[in-house]
Amino acid sequence: MQRCLTWCETQTRAQKILRFSRFCRAFALSLFSLFLACQVNAEEKAEPERRYAVNIPKQNLADALNNLSEQTQQLLLFPYQIASTLESKAVSGEYTLHNVMAKMLEGTGYTGGLTKKGVLMILLSKSDAQSPTTIKSEPNMQSKQSSLRGFFASVLGAFTASTTIVASAEIGTNTIEEVIVTAERKEASVQKTPIAMSVFTSDQIERDQLLDTRDLARLSPSLTFNQALAGSQIYIRGVGQGNPITGSNPGVALHIDGVYLGHPYTNNASFYDAERFEVLRGPQGTLYGRNSTGGSINIITKSPVMEPELRTTFGVGSHDRTWLKAAGNMVLTEDLLAIRGSVVIDSRDGYVDNLTTGKEPDDRDLKAFNVAALYTPSDTLAVLLKGDYQKDERLEKPISHLKSVAGSGIDPTLFGAQTSNNDASKVYNDSDRFLEDTFWGANATLTWDLGTATVKSITAYRESDNLGSPGDNDGTSFPVVSIESDTVADELTQELTVSGTARDDRLEWITGVNYYKDDVTIVSLSVLPFLTNLLPPVPSVTAIDGSSVAVAALAASYNEELTSKSLFAQFNYSATDSLRLTLGARYTQDKKTKFQTVRSNITPPASQCESLTDSKDWSAATWKLGADLTPNENTMFYGSISTGFKAGGFNSGACDDDYDEEKITAYEVGFKTRLLDERLMLNGSVFFYDYRDLQVRAFQGAVLQIANAGESEISGFELDLLYQPNNSWRFDAGIAYLDAEFAKALLDDAMIPGIKPEDVSGNRMERAPELKYSLGAQYTHGNVDYRYELSFSDDMYVDSFENDFAKIDSHTEQNIRVIWRPNGSNKLSIQAFVENLTDEEYVDYLIPTSFVGGVAGAYAPPRTWGVLVNWDLL
Repeated sequence: MQRCLTWCETQTRAQKILRFSRFCRAFALSLFSLFLACQVNAEEKAEPERRYAVNIPKQNLADALNNLSEQTQQLLLFPYQIASTLESKAVSGEYTLHNVMAKMLEGTGYTGGLTKKGVLMILLSKSDAQSPTTIKSEPNMQSKQSSLRGFFASVLGAFTASTTIVASAEIGTNTIEEVIVTAERKEASVQKTPIAMSVFTSDQIERDQLLDTRDLARLSPSLTFNQALAGSQIYIRGVGQGNPITGSNPGVALHIDGVYLGHPYTNNASFYDAERFEVLRGPQGTLYGRNSTGGSINIITKSPVMEPELRTTFGVGSHDRTWLKAAGNMVLTEDLLAIRGSVVIDSRDGYVDNLTTGKEPDDRDLKAFNVAALYTPSDTLAVLLKGDYQKDERLEKPISHLKSVAGSGIDPTLFGAQTSNNDASKVYNDSDRFLEDTFWGANATLTWDLGTATVKSITAYRESDNLGSPGDNDGTSFPVVSIESDTVADELTQELTVSGTARDDRLEWITGVNYYKDDVTIVSLSVLPFLTNLLPPVPSVTAIDGSSVAVAALAASYNEELTSKSLFAQFNYSATDSLRLTLGARYTQDKKTKFQTVRSNITPPASQCESLTDSKDWSAATWKLGADLTPNENTMFYGSISTGFKAGGFNSGACDDDYDEEKITAYEVGFKTRLLDERLMLNGSVFFYDYRDLQVRAFQGAVLQIANAGESEISGFELDLLYQPNNSWRFDAGIAYLDAEFAKALLDDAMIPGIKPEDVSGNRMERAPELKYSLGAQYTHGNVDYRYELSFSDDMYVDSFENDFAKIDSHTEQNIRVIWRPNGSNKLSIQAFVENLTDEEYVDYLIPTSFVGGVAGAYAPPRTWGVLVNWDLL
C-alpha cells in the first residue's frame, strides 16, 4: 500500500510538471510568434519617431517651448510673439515631439507641427476660420539651444506632482500615451520596465475614486484584498498573510513615498492626494526589502511644484455620505521654495443595521491632512519634507455567524441566539465595537547630484494607534465573545542609496543600506460571558490594567521590538543596444524581541505566561538575475529568476510558540508591446514559484496563529490590455490565472476533530482565486465620458483544508460612471457614479473559528451612488 501511495504521488507530481511544461511551451510559442510579428512589423515600417521624457508645467507657451527644448536637447524655432500670448497646458510623461506639442496647444484654438529642420508651424484651427492660417516665423523667431539642468530633469521628476502622464490612453489623442514609473528606483516608462505591474495615475485615481487597497484590488487582477476586522489581508499571486495579528509579517509590502509600513491595520488607511499607485507583482526584495515576497504596493503622494494650484472636490452620496477635499500648491520663492497641502473630510452612515442595538455599524468619520515642502537651494540639492495625519472613528464592520460546523465548538445558535441568516444588510450582534484609528508620520528626502552619482537619503518616523472598545466578536445576539484592544506602534526608517551610470551610460547601478526599527504593543481582553454560564464557577482573572474580571476571560499583553538591517545593490548592463542584463542582491538581518503576558481562567496553566521574554534572529541573502530584450521601440521581452525571504516570528496569542522564516524562488518571463500604430498596448507574463516553509494561518485550540507549511508551488499567467481604436472609444482589461497548491504539507484543522495533523498536499492555497479579471469600456461624446467597469473573482478558500464552509464564492461587481465637463472645461467636471450596480451580495471576509462553533464573516459593501464636483480654482 505504501509503495502504491508513493507511486501515485510521484505520478501526480509528474503530471503537474508535465502540465506546467506544456503551458510554458505554449506560452513561449506565443511569445516567439509575437516576436516574429514585431520583427516583420519593424521591417515593414520606418523607424518610429523618438520619444522623450518631459515634465513641463502649465505656463506661457513660449516659456513652455523653451523648457521643451532644454529637456529634449532639440533646437526649436518658433514665432515668439504669437507663442507668448498663449497659455500652454501642463505635460508630463514620455512623448514624441509632435504629440507633446499637440498636448501643449490643446484648448488654445491652434495646432502645431514641426518641420524636419526644427521649425515650429502654428496653425489657426478655430471652426470659424475658412482655412488654416500659417503664422510666419520671421522676423520674430526666437532660437533656443537646449541646456539641460540634469538634476531636476532626472531626479526631482521622481518627486514632483507632474511626473506621470494620464494613466492609460487619454481620450482625444490618437495613440496611447505611456506612464513614467519609479519601480526600479529610477524614472522609466512602464513599457520599458521589466516588471509586471499595474499602475494608476492621478487622473485615474480621481475618476475611479481609488482611495484604498480594496479599490486597487478591484482593478488589479492579481491583487486580492479582504478587510479582516481591524486589520487587512493583502495577497498578490496567492502570496500574502492570512493572519494579520500583531507581530506577523505581511507577504505584500506597502510603501508610501519610499517608506515601508509594517503593520496590517495601517493597510486600511485611505490615501488622498495621491499622484500614483504602483502595484508590483512578484518578489521585489532586492530593491524594496522585507516582506515583499508577494510584491509591493507603492503609493506616491503629490509633491510641491513651482506653480500655484488650488483644487477642490465636493461630493454627496448614498448612506448620507459627504466628502470634501481641498488641495493647494504655493510658490514661496520662485525656483527655490514651494509648499503643498491638502485636507479631507469623509463621512457616511453604516452599511449594516444592527437589529439588537439599533445602530448602523460599518460607518465612517475620517479626517486627514497632508503637508509638504520642496526646497531647492541649488541645481545639485533638493530637500523634500512631507507629513501626514489621519483619524478615522467608526463602528467596526460587523461579522455575522454564517454557518454552523458540527463538533467544532459551542454553537450559540443551538441555544436560540439570533443571527443575520445570511442577510448582508443586517446583523443581530449583542454589541457594536467602536474603533478609533490614528496614523501620522513625517519623512525627509534629501537628494544630492554629485555629477558622477546621485546620493539619496530617506528618513522617516511613523506612529499608529488602533483602539477598539469592547464589542461583539461572534456575530450573534448572545454575548459569546467580546474583545477590547489597543495597539500602538512606532516605526523608524533610515535609508541611504547611491546610484549612477558608467561605461558610457551602458551600466546603471544603485547600492544602498536600510535600517528599520519597529516597536509595537498590544493590550487585549477577551471575555466569554455565555461560556461562563455553561461552566462551573471560574476564578477571577486580573486584566493587564489591574482590574479583576469575574467571567471566563483571557487577558494578554504583547510587546515586540524589531530591528532590521540590510545592504543591497542592483546593476543593469546594456550588453547591446537591445539586450540588457540585470544582477541584484540583498542581505537582510532581522532581530525580534518579545515581552509577553497571557492570563486566563479557562485555559491550561501551560498555555499562560507572565512577563515572558524571548529573542530570535533571522538572516538571508537573496538575489535576482534578469534579462530584457528590446527588438524595437514598441516591444520588450524579459525574464528573471529571483529569490525572496520573509523572517519568522512569534505568535502573540500564545506563549512559547514561534514560527520559522519562509523562502521563495520565483521564475518569470513576460512581454510588453505597443501595436497597431500605438493604439493597442498588450502586456503579459507567466510565472512559477517554489515555496519553502510558507507561513499560513493556523489554530491552537481557539487561538488564531501562524504555522509553517512544508512545500508549496504557484504558477500562472497574466495579461493586461489597453486598446483605443479611435478618439471616442477606449477599452481596458486585465486577467490573471493562478494555480496555487501545497506540494507537501501537514497542518492541524481545529474545525474537524479527530484528524491531527491533516495532509493538505494537493490542496489549493488560501485566498488564491484560480481566475480573476477586470474589464472597462469608456465612450466620449462631446464633453461627456461614459464608463462601464466589471470585475470578477473566482471562488477561493480561506483555510488550507478545502473545507466547503471555508470557501468564499465567486462574485462579479459592476460600476458605471458619467463625467461631464461643462463647455469642454478642463477646470470643472461633474461625475455621477453607481458602484456595485447590481447590488450583488457576497462575503469578502470569512473566518472559521471554534469560538462560534462554525464560520463567521462579513459582506462586501452594497450598491452605492454618488455625485462629485471637481473644480480647479487656479
